[in-house]
Amino acid sequence: MYCFEKYVNPRLESLLSFIRDKGFSAEPVGRYGYPLEGESNLKIEAIRMGLGKRGKNTVVLHPEYGPRLRFMALITNAPLVPAVAPILTEEENPVCSGCSICLDACPVGVLESYCMIDPSRCLSDSDRMPEENGRLIPCDKCLKLCPAGRSK
Repeated sequence: MYCFEKYVNPRLESLLSFIRDKGFSAEPVGRYGYPLEGESNLKIEAIRMGLGKRGKNTVVLHPEYGPRLRFMALITNAPLVPAVAPILTEEENPVCSGCSICLDACPVGVLESYCMIDPSRCLSDSDRMPEENGRLIPCDKCLKLCPAGRSK
């Protein structure tokens, strides 16, 4: 959560203030706008809203940024209009066609195409992350090595 505190929280607070200054309520979901266990799944919501499609590594692949995204949510009574037409498709992502880099890179073998067979074993789970110099270090090899969204 260090990066959320340092980089995201000031932007989130600015957005919340902007909405509140317009006379609407606004509260972050979970911690720093990142849902806690049992709250909304932002990957599913991002796909439903057309921000990308699910990749073989189970994360949202954006057409320009690939898997290099983090989603946040807030609750507001401000009248909002979706920027894109909502869509929900679970078809194979054409970006992943012929690629299995993320599946091969997983050090604990929990990834199958478009499915994480045992999320509790993932080394990006905060309970399983290795620690270095007192800081938790998520694995994220499936994200780091994904070629989707990289400049050519």
